[in-house]
Amino acid sequence: MVLASSLGSNYDIKTGNIPSSNGDSSWAMKLSLGASTFPPTIVSDYDNKYVPVPNDWTKVVYRSASTATNSTATSIFTTTYGVYTTPGQPAGTYSGQVKYVMLHPSTTTVLPATTLESAFAAAGKSKKTGVVDPVTGQTGDFYKMQDMDSSICDAVTPNDNPGYDEIQLVDDRGNKIYWVAKLKDGHCWMTQNLDLDLSPSRVLTSEDTDLNDNSLLGAYYTGYSYNASSRVISWKPTNTTRDYQGGTGTEWSNNNNVAYSLDPGNWYWDSDDSTPNCNYLDSTKGCTHFTQNATGTNAHLSVGNYYNWSAAIASDGSSSLSSRTYNNITLNPQNSICPKGWRLPTISNVPYTTVNSTSEFGRLNQLYNGGGSTDPKLISAPLWFVRSGNVSNGSLNNPGSAAGYWSSTVNDSNSAYLLYFVATGVTPANYSGMGNGWSVRCVAR
Repeated sequence: MVLASSLGSNYDIKTGNIPSSNGDSSWAMKLSLGASTFPPTIVSDYDNKYVPVPNDWTKVVYRSASTATNSTATSIFTTTYGVYTTPGQPAGTYSGQVKYVMLHPSTTTVLPATTLESAFAAAGKSKKTGVVDPVTGQTGDFYKMQDMDSSICDAVTPNDNPGYDEIQLVDDRGNKIYWVAKLKDGHCWMTQNLDLDLSPSRVLTSEDTDLNDNSLLGAYYTGYSYNASSRVISWKPTNTTRDYQGGTGTEWSNNNNVAYSLDPGNWYWDSDDSTPNCNYLDSTKGCTHFTQNATGTNAHLSVGNYYNWSAAIASDGSSSLSSRTYNNITLNPQNSICPKGWRLPTISNVPYTTVNSTSEFGRLNQLYNGGGSTDPKLISAPLWFVRSGNVSNGSLNNPGSAAGYWSSTVNDSNSAYLLYFVATGVTPANYSGMGNGWSVRCVAR
């Protein structure tokens, strides 16, 4: 199916990407409807606008069942091809081939869906037994977050029905249990906020945390050690996660070069909040739409912890990352406090409508919310983002009305990109001061 061509070995026209700084060019296509007895539906990404040709099997047009029995009934669409070019692409004649496959219910065998549960089992992973979540008290046997890899996620059949392609995994760093789902963008995401407590007495290592060889320079020298024989990287946070009980204090400073985190307690957002600018989670003190009692799928709505950007990227020195990476995310920091095998999402200049866009929050908003500017589809299944508010200088601000989720993308020496939204506004590529505390969602590598 991959459409590829070249004019000399150095000038391939590729699929699945847009022109990049290294001179890649790529095939593009758009689909348009023809005169049909039964018009098909074009997947929105390809509807009369050019996008890169996908580099894997992807549904681009479909027709739902009908009662037609006329053998001459038609469903017609037209494919038009073009090329995204870069200045270095030489003139010439390029050609390639593309293959379409049509599936018909009467002649198609539908294979059993692969769930996350069955994908972990097929990969030979073992469950951690006798887990007791220290916060919720939930017990059981669970596959580990740290055992997730791309082959497991790739094997899973995407499905948007809550519970179908979801699983609860245990973080081996403290036995906290998180909901995880494979989403429409093809990635496996945490659908619950990270709730990892940091402490100088708990050293994080590359055996359980997203710490990588290529992140040992720049912002990562403080608090890091590296064992050259075992290749194990270790990071000892400077500060202990602050225990927050509704007031302000001196244990948090908006300092870009120190990792700060705050634990608000075991709070869950149980419904939309009509109370503006409430600065407490405790329903007795202002915010009436939070609860400390949640089980099952309601656990998706856990507020989790707040992290400044230094903490999110597992660093005590984030201001040394001063160059904007929005146009080149290969320069993003590669470390984070996510579990091993997971990472912070990226935000980039790649359009949200582009298949495999690396502006990953915007891609989710495009796929589930139609690119909309209101948030109902973000705060419900299967995404379950939470308006947890933020922390600045130790004070909790706007829980229930505002949400922010860190990415790994740098804006400048004082700020980094994040997904930000309120009920009436969604900004998938906003940015905030690195010293502020926001939520973290991890995506599988």
